[in-house]
Amino acid sequence: MTPLDALSQQAFTAGRRGFLALRNSHNLHAFAEVPTLKFAAGVGINCRPKPGQSRDGVPVAQECSWSDFAEGVKQYASTVVGPTQADKRFNSAYVLAGSLETGRQAVGHVMGVPGRDTAGRDDSALSTVTMLVLDCDQPASPLQLCAALNQLHLAYCVAPTWSATVERPKWRLFLQVAPLPAVGTVKGRAEARLRYAWLAGLLAEMGGLSVECGVCKGLTPADSPSTHGPPQNKGEPAYKCKACRGSGLFSFDLSCWNYSRLHFLGGLRTADQSAIGRDVDWGKGFAVNSEAWLEGSGWGAFWSAAVGELELDKPQPVGV
Repeated sequence: MTPLDALSQQAFTAGRRGFLALRNSHNLHAFAEVPTLKFAAGVGINCRPKPGQSRDGVPVAQECSWSDFAEGVKQYASTVVGPTQADKRFNSAYVLAGSLETGRQAVGHVMGVPGRDTAGRDDSALSTVTMLVLDCDQPASPLQLCAALNQLHLAYCVAPTWSATVERPKWRLFLQVAPLPAVGTVKGRAEARLRYAWLAGLLAEMGGLSVECGVCKGLTPADSPSTHGPPQNKGEPAYKCKACRGSGLFSFDLSCWNYSRLHFLGGLRTADQSAIGRDVDWGKGFAVNSEAWLEGSGWGAFWSAAVGELELDKPQPVGV
C-alpha cells in the first residue's frame, strides 16, 4: 500500500468523523445553481449503440439538464439488462463525470500511469469534475442517504449497476456538484483523490452506512488470507478482510478510482432495502457546494498535513 493509498483510507474515515461538524454548521446547507450538467460518455447515456459497437468507447462531451440526465439513467437501467452477464456488460456505458478540456482526446493514460490502456475510460482530459459517482457493490440500502439528499434539496440519482441482480442488488449514486477543477499534476491528482475520499466519507456517514472494520481498518492487503468473515458452517464464502464484505461493514475501496468515480464496498442487506430489480430513484434540486462541505468538515487541516507527508510541494521529476 502506497502512502497515498493509506491517506485515501484516512481521508474517508476522517470525512466520516467530520460530518458532525458539517451537520452543525451553515456549510451543509450551502448550494450551487448549475443550469446544465456537463459529462462525457461513450455513445451517450440516452443512446443505443450501433450494431457491434459497445457503449464503452471514447467518451464524447455532452451537456443536458439534470432531469434529462436522470431520465436517461432510468432508461439505461432498464435496457442494459440481458440474458447473460456478457450481454449486460456489452450494453453498459461508462460515464466520465466532468467536462472535457477543449482540443484534447479522452484517451491515453489513467492516474498518471503512462502506457496503461484505459479502453475509453481514461479521465486525463477532464478539466472539471461535475459529479461524484459512488458505487456501492454490496446490498446496503440507499434509503437514508436519499432521504437526507431530498431534505437538502439536492440533485441526485441512485440507479442499479449493470451487474446488479434482485438477489444481490448493487447501486450507483450520481451526485451533482458545483464544478471542481481537475488539475493533471501529481499534486492536483493527489488532492482530487483525497478530496473525493473525504466527500465519500461525508456521504457514507450521512447515509447511516456501517462504520469501518474494527479489526483491520480496511487496510489488509488484497493478497492476504481471509482473517474474518461469515461462519463457514452456513455455506457462505469467506471474505478477505480488505473490504469486510461478510461482516456487514462499510469501507472505501482503493482499487477503482479516477476523477470520475470511486467505489464503496461493504454492508449487508438491510430490512428496508429498496434497490430491487432495475428501480431508479432521483431528485431534482441544487448542486452540492462541495467546497463549502469541505470547509465545514475540516478538510483544510487534513490536506495541509497530507501535502507535507507526501512532500507534494517539492519539485517533481521531469515526466511525472
